[in-house]
Amino acid sequence: MPNNFQDIINKAVEVREKYSQTSPKQWNVEQVFMGMVKDVGDLSKILMVNGEYRNDLDKDIKEALQHELADILYCIAVIADKTGVDLEKSFWQAMSEIENKL
Repeated sequence: MPNNFQDIINKAVEVREKYSQTSPKQWNVEQVFMGMVKDVGDLSKILMVNGEYRNDLDKDIKEALQHELADILYCIAVIADKTGVDLEKSFWQAMSEIENKL
């Protein structure tokens, strides 16, 4: 298992590359983003079920939540890689900026 932020990013990029080799269609950054939007919608449904605003989830809430959060993290890592963003550096910089405002 990865033990740091960059390992997570590297694994996402590695999986994306393997997927690209087996998929007949190549996803550009916009399509990865659209896939992430779909995942965010799935996450929204899971959170609504978790908050008891809905009751139409036919799987374990915690497992579904873990899966969607991981899918979204994967998409974010892939988008960062495809756009040349240093996600780890950007994350720590954003956290520092937020903390300084508090």
